[in-house]
Amino acid sequence: MAGLKGHFNSDTAAPPPPYSAQPNAYGTSSNAYQGAPPQQQTYNYQVPQPNVYQSPDPPYQPSSLAYPQPGGRSPYLRPQNGPQYASGPDTKYSPQPSPQLSGNSPRLQPQQSPNLVPQYSSNSQINMTNPAMTQPRTLHVYNSSSSKGTISDSDKTTTLYSYRTHSWSKPHLELHSTAQNTMIGTITFHSWSSNIDLTLHNQPITLNSNGWMQSGHKFITRAGAPGVQGELRWKTPGVMSADQVLLDQRDQVVAKWENSSWAMSKEGKLVLHGPSAAAGPLMDEVVLTRLAEMMYRKRQSAASSAGGGGVGGGGGGA
Repeated sequence: MAGLKGHFNSDTAAPPPPYSAQPNAYGTSSNAYQGAPPQQQTYNYQVPQPNVYQSPDPPYQPSSLAYPQPGGRSPYLRPQNGPQYASGPDTKYSPQPSPQLSGNSPRLQPQQSPNLVPQYSSNSQINMTNPAMTQPRTLHVYNSSSSKGTISDSDKTTTLYSYRTHSWSKPHLELHSTAQNTMIGTITFHSWSSNIDLTLHNQPITLNSNGWMQSGHKFITRAGAPGVQGELRWKTPGVMSADQVLLDQRDQVVAKWENSSWAMSKEGKLVLHGPSAAAGPLMDEVVLTRLAEMMYRKRQSAASSAGGGGVGGGGGGA
């Protein structure tokens, strides 16, 4: 104790707190601190302040190149072709008049747009240069009685054709042109043959059957229409369908027949496709062959109901 007392002076500092040996879980002794807990040290520091930008004095002035004053011209601006304006801070807006086009300029000439409504004349002449003629033309077939009928244009009021049927005399149908005021075609059926003989503008046309178990007929066109040559055939799209379509050698649609099954006085609609079929000799040919197909089916139906009459559908001779 004397040595410890001499080593630690009471004037300088107090001796450290005593330690005692205490046993631990492993059977050994460890020194446990018996004194007061140490004091927590505190720190004094200043929080740095953010730098605030101080604008220069005097205030910044924009460059005269980037922001030209009134009356000046910036080198960065490209000249425009629009109206010119007088310069100066006190000058009012005064655009100069733009140059006028001369009277011979093509921009001042009125442009005529094509007529979108097909124009057809009553004499069945066609304008091949009219683009609207490429649209389908619809004809309406009516029966005014059991032996008379008319064919009207798309407006349903202009009569283009009229026809008359004869049950027991030849020819069995006569087709008249309203514009020409004369008969232009005939149809003759045969009792024991499915072939049909036609005359159109004094030219013979024969409709032959498409074949065994096939409805419709085929024929060689004599109209001489551009793009429609060779053999044409009427074909039924379905087994039980009453509609038919007229195809050329390339299987392109020339005309379509839409049957009016429930109408009392209307047989159906004949839709003509393409400028060649919409007028002229080919339209006469399509109309006459369509009437032949229509009458052939009627005669077949009447012969089936009566129980006889042959292939051609009833009397009328060979």
